[in-house]
Amino acid sequence: MPSRREAPACCATTRRGGFKISAPAPLSPYQFGKKIEKTMEDYIRPMLQRDGGDINIVDIKDTVVYCRLGGACAQCAGSQRTLKNLVERTLKEQVDERVRVIEV
Repeated sequence: MPSRREAPACCATTRRGGFKISAPAPLSPYQFGKKIEKTMEDYIRPMLQRDGGDINIVDIKDTVVYCRLGGACAQCAGSQRTLKNLVERTLKEQVDERVRVIEV
């Protein structure tokens, strides 16, 4: 009878004999910041620029992103809604569920 293969170090064996891949390692602060910047450049900024707005990252501390809206978005009455519904939601989906966005 052939012996069972050993599970790789990154996997955990389930009760049924299958393998379950463990969660990916958490991002370093540098990797987290780069992923935030890339998401801003690829997804968020183009959407805001279509309406004459812009966004700049001021600082990132832990999972809190401090940013400043510019252009038409700077004086818009709906800027807080834009931050929560567009910026924060997109960052949560693309980067990490724990992300919070604060306007400065």
